[in-house]
Amino acid sequence: MMRSLFSGVSGLQAHQTRMDVISNNIANVNTNGFKYGRVTFAETFAQTIKSSVSPNGQSGGSNPQQVGLGVQIASIDTIVSQGSISQTGRATDLAIQGNGYFVLSDKLGSGARAYGRDGNFVIDGEGYLVTASGGNVVQGWQADKGGTINNATPLQNVRMPINASIEAKATTDFKIGGNFASPGQLAEGNAAANLFTPPVAPAAAIPNNTTLTAGELQINDISITGSFGTGVATNQLSDLRKLADLVNAKTSLTNVFASVKSTSAGNQLVLTSNKIGPLSAIKITAAPVGAANTGTLAALGYAPGVYNTTIYTKTTAAQAVAVPAGARTLVSGDMIINGVDLGPMPTTSATNTAEQNAQEVAGLINAKTSLHGVSAETDGAGKVLLKAAARDIILSGTANGTTVSGLDMQTNTDNLARTATTIAGTSFDMYDAQGAKHVMNINYAADYNATVDAGGNVVGTNLKGEWRWAGFSSDSGMLVNSQDSNGNQSDHLITFDNKGVLKGFSSGSLTTSYINSNATPPKQTMKINAGTIGTTAGVTQFGGLTSVDGAGQNGYASGELVNFGIERNGTLTGIYTNGVTVPIAQLAMATFANPEGLYRSGDTSQVRGASNAFSESPNSGPPRVGIANSGNRGEIRGGSLELSNVDLSQQFTDMIITQRGFQANSKSITTSDEMLQELMNLKRKRLTRQSGRR
Repeated sequence: MMRSLFSGVSGLQAHQTRMDVISNNIANVNTNGFKYGRVTFAETFAQTIKSSVSPNGQSGGSNPQQVGLGVQIASIDTIVSQGSISQTGRATDLAIQGNGYFVLSDKLGSGARAYGRDGNFVIDGEGYLVTASGGNVVQGWQADKGGTINNATPLQNVRMPINASIEAKATTDFKIGGNFASPGQLAEGNAAANLFTPPVAPAAAIPNNTTLTAGELQINDISITGSFGTGVATNQLSDLRKLADLVNAKTSLTNVFASVKSTSAGNQLVLTSNKIGPLSAIKITAAPVGAANTGTLAALGYAPGVYNTTIYTKTTAAQAVAVPAGARTLVSGDMIINGVDLGPMPTTSATNTAEQNAQEVAGLINAKTSLHGVSAETDGAGKVLLKAAARDIILSGTANGTTVSGLDMQTNTDNLARTATTIAGTSFDMYDAQGAKHVMNINYAADYNATVDAGGNVVGTNLKGEWRWAGFSSDSGMLVNSQDSNGNQSDHLITFDNKGVLKGFSSGSLTTSYINSNATPPKQTMKINAGTIGTTAGVTQFGGLTSVDGAGQNGYASGELVNFGIERNGTLTGIYTNGVTVPIAQLAMATFANPEGLYRSGDTSQVRGASNAFSESPNSGPPRVGIANSGNRGEIRGGSLELSNVDLSQQFTDMIITQRGFQANSKSITTSDEMLQELMNLKRKRLTRQSGRR
């Protein structure tokens, strides 16, 4: 009988312990990061009354006869399943999604470490990231001044730099990306004026002075001024590029940008409008004949006039017709433009000047513009300038060579296509070393080749897959030079293969010079990055719309730390007033081979104030410390907390079962007691009968 009493007592004790654990689970249903406990039972020692007997040839076997002596606690487990994540919006609230624990220690790092999943942290008065209760410091790795984090160093206290600032950084790298969409054939509506100088032989110098004074060269009524070279033959290409820089310094005013094109015949300065269609004319005016430096302009091959979107062909086109003075006559068949006979022109006066005769010829041409598509004007010095919108000019007649009835045809031999399409492209902010913001612009122009059939007619103007680009600034305090930090200059050229993939990108550097600025140094070189050759990671030339634009630059102004965020790998990133984000620190995360073997805080943990945390035990295994979101470690969610993983419905069910178990065990005790009492009563009755017989 005593065995049943002791078994009942063990059952009461076991169920009481189970009820203690359940009550603790329910009490911590709203504790952040809490992991509920579970009690399992096991039978204690069983007393053998009769051993088992094996079967033999005469009789069967028999099972053993054993009586259990009660129940004992088999285990009290910590269930480390994931708790729900609650969004709080508080920057210092952190939650772990997956495996792992935050690493905690005191500020001196002298005590044992604790490990927890309660991410309810605060920043104390010294900037340390600490637990809201107890003040233990979160451990990790601090970033250096440049934002680099070395995870191979010992763990450190994570600290936010209160009142931190970041120095300004000059722009040294700028990325462009997107698509260079362009028409397959050029027409008046998508063409832009594109004015080439005749090629300057590589061995020739630009003669005369290489300084332009006010009024000497004007583009769209804006004077181009400044020094652009040395006048030495070996520096000719460099001189042309510096002249292009002077032109580009006024692009925001002229809507014209300059670039240099190198060919086997020599180098050409190219002026391109950054507008297309009727608005793309380039007006060139210059100082009167006899003024200083006009030789420089003549050497470049620019003649005063308005240059529109006109295509000429190399073998059949005429840009200008020189008309002699005196009496001149045209008869039918003498002068044909694009197959249209201009018809007769009465004999002019013998006293006519060349300009007067030129005006007569121009009038004859313009009378039939609707038929041949060519218009004419004079240059004031006896030349008829022929122009056509996005087509060829075929000038022919009855005479041989370059003379048609006494008219001298000045054939154009410098370029097949005199037009281009442009993208008045990329505008981006850049910064000098003091953090002052400036505006940089990049324009792009694509050259087209005129395709001529056997009859000399222009049947197409096809894209070459080649874009020239030029940098300029609308900032009056900044000049842009087409050279690198060593003063080297080269073609600014982007080329694509026949699939539209980037084939080449030359001279991806620009140097800026600051005027009336405190910028130190006064010059700044930046690299222009158009992507990786042979890939689409950068710029492309596909069909569709134009989307080329800036894809980022690395400069910024100075700034003050105003906020921070956290990445999923535990990196704390500072957010500054200038919009720059810089890593501040990275939180460490620990995992264990047996996380259920950890000690709960308040038991044998030696970490002061490490409530709602765990500590290492002999059976948990050593901590494996690393960064979040790697090595089987979970990720960190900012502005969130992990809730308790207690399920109340399960706990209430377990509580009912535990209560019933406790009641049943108490009933077994009372029943055993009643049985013992009955035995005692039997004994008394027997003694009473024996006493009566006496």
